[in-house]
Amino acid sequence: MVGYSLRETATGLMGEFVAASAVMAQGWSVSLCQQDGLDLVAFKDDCFIRIQVKTANLTKATPGKSRCYHFNCGKGSSGKRILNVGDCDVLALCNPDSRLVLWMPIQQVCFKSKRVSPDAFTRRAEMDTWDKTIEKILGARR
Repeated sequence: MVGYSLRETATGLMGEFVAASAVMAQGWSVSLCQQDGLDLVAFKDDCFIRIQVKTANLTKATPGKSRCYHFNCGKGSSGKRILNVGDCDVLALCNPDSRLVLWMPIQQVCFKSKRVSPDAFTRRAEMDTWDKTIEKILGARR
């Protein structure tokens, strides 16, 4: 996205579409639901998974700090809190530049913000984190 910047809402919506296409690439169906704190519902057979998508732009380089994607993952307009199982099942961290996603089961989310190296976003990481996340969620439901 060199040369211009998107409004925050446009960036977020773009991330939701990227995440939705990544879900479909894994053989699941998906619906955009765009409710407060819930962006997608993925489903396969009789299994439904609630997904919260967070999208970040690449930070500017500063002395002593590498460029990264800085995700604001908390919930609430003021006094943000950590997401929990009452909010969603999965946190999707979307890199809009490479159109890749890293997935996390919400039980492993213990932060309000997270910095991720651009190198962490690969097609293999997207597939592996999806598989591990689904395994964790389905295992917890048994």
